[in-house]
Amino acid sequence: MRTAIFLILWLLSSGAAVLAGGRAERIGASIFLWITAGTAVLKLPYTAHHLDLDLGGSLIDALATPACFYLALTTRRSWTLWFCAAQVVALLGHMVHYLLTGEAGLAYGIMTRVPSYIQSFALLAGTISFRHRQRRHPASSPMNRKGNSSPP
Repeated sequence: MRTAIFLILWLLSSGAAVLAGGRAERIGASIFLWITAGTAVLKLPYTAHHLDLDLGGSLIDALATPACFYLALTTRRSWTLWFCAAQVVALLGHMVHYLLTGEAGLAYGIMTRVPSYIQSFALLAGTISFRHRQRRHPASSPMNRKGNSSPP
């Protein structure tokens, strides 16, 4: 059930970002796709329980964090900061679990799974905000040009 809810939310937010978002939203959707697909591919069979360290997820989160930082630092969108912060929380969850081997397994599960929901909501909110901003500006505005990631 939890996986189905996540996949529906993931499809909704990523699909909306690709179809109706600006450049920043499409980049965020591609990063989110990469994180989700990479985690699914690198999911090791023994990491089914939240007490086990997920090395594949750790690797994906470590590689995705710089991409999230780049997105947050190069665009003038507030949702990217939430998106990046959630990714940092996921990465720190892996690091803390590795350092405290076996301690706080439930916290590890929460710190590595909840950020995906936050990223999904941030991406959806960013897409809605982009569409709202696009309606407020006239058609000749640079804001309405496809691919523009920041207002003038």
